[in-house]
Amino acid sequence: MGSKAKKKGSPEDILETLGDFTSKENWDKFFTLRGDSFEWYAEWPNLRDPLLSLLKTVPLPLQLLVPGCGNSRLSEHLYDAGHTAITNIDFSKVVIGDMLRRNVRDRPLMRWRVMDMTVMQFEDESFGAVIDKGGLDALMEPELGPKLGNQYLSEVCGFSILLIQLVHAWMNLSISSFKTRKKKLCNFLS
Repeated sequence: MGSKAKKKGSPEDILETLGDFTSKENWDKFFTLRGDSFEWYAEWPNLRDPLLSLLKTVPLPLQLLVPGCGNSRLSEHLYDAGHTAITNIDFSKVVIGDMLRRNVRDRPLMRWRVMDMTVMQFEDESFGAVIDKGGLDALMEPELGPKLGNQYLSEVCGFSILLIQLVHAWMNLSISSFKTRKKKLCNFLS
């Protein structure tokens, strides 16, 4: 009796899943093997002050979208800091199921959706801000060029976008046209 424990993968098994960041199957396998939360780029203590400061500049009511949320605790920290209107999306049904189970009791207002961030199913102006922590980077596979990244940016171009990324110089050319829109594009770590 009791709950099934997730099978913990070896470091080699996990690394094998990261060959193609645009593959849903690879991400499902990664989240199945990994199990616990994983933070790309930066932990909450490094992001808290600048991120909360920037969110104060976006008009209320503030509906947040976190695309490619994975199993990061970023949304949980934002919720606990008072930003309870958060919708998280990821195309991995494995991670969305895990995150929903992890948060349903303690963070009942947070929403979780299985959705491809390059083809979102939301009404225009549904969100006050988009917080992207590595999502754009994952879409910018060198073999594919900027196609998926540009698709994603066209989906979110009407919102204020907070990017937490390690963007390569050639990718800056792809997103520069979005910086001139009426909404803000704030870029961390690039």
